[in-house]
Amino acid sequence: MVECESVELGGAVYPTISMSNHACSANTSRTNHGTHGIVRATRTIFPNEKVYDNYGYFYHTEDKEHRQGMLKVQYFFDCACSACKDNWPTYRDLAREPAEYHCWACKHSLGNSLDKVKKCPRCKKDLKGIGKIEKQIQCMHRDFRQIMDDIQESNAETNIKKFSQLLSEIERVCRMPCKEMITCQQILLQCFAVVGNASRVEIAPETAQMVPYTGAGSDDEYSDEDDEGDMPGLI
Repeated sequence: MVECESVELGGAVYPTISMSNHACSANTSRTNHGTHGIVRATRTIFPNEKVYDNYGYFYHTEDKEHRQGMLKVQYFFDCACSACKDNWPTYRDLAREPAEYHCWACKHSLGNSLDKVKKCPRCKKDLKGIGKIEKQIQCMHRDFRQIMDDIQESNAETNIKKFSQLLSEIERVCRMPCKEMITCQQILLQCFAVVGNASRVEIAPETAQMVPYTGAGSDDEYSDEDDEGDMPGLI
């Protein structure tokens, strides 16, 4: 399994990047390419929507109380992003819940399976092909460990294209916050890191971490007794 650790080798001032405000549910990620600072979107950013950075405290890894306390101490502000206002759960809490899908036209809830969905029961929109998205999501969860292991500079751009497309599909049928979005974003963040200033270190398989998947096709049921080591090394 790939584990990522940022090591500070130097400092630089990027005036444009520095204009981005913080959100615990940021919509961008920063990497360095040589001496250049690169900002990439980690989800769809719509016209007139603000571009948000993250100052080191993510909603999917730390609870609201801890994030707000650290941001107050370090940056002297009270975060009012969506994740804080609505008290979004962490990944660990989301991982215990089944997927929740909705119609891509009217956002009506379709439950936790798209296998037999053909039309929206409310707006009657033709949803042909929506079941394929669920299968792609299931494959992503199932193969997450191997996907992350296999990412390298030579295939990173191919994976960026593939999982950016899947991320767009997830946005259409899943409501934030959700583990589906987080997992796909982590794959993209790994790709961004690999094509930036990075070096690869192999680690022993027994020390690796993996994502627990409890959807269709999983062999094991997720339990509250599962320990912290079962959670992915989220970036």
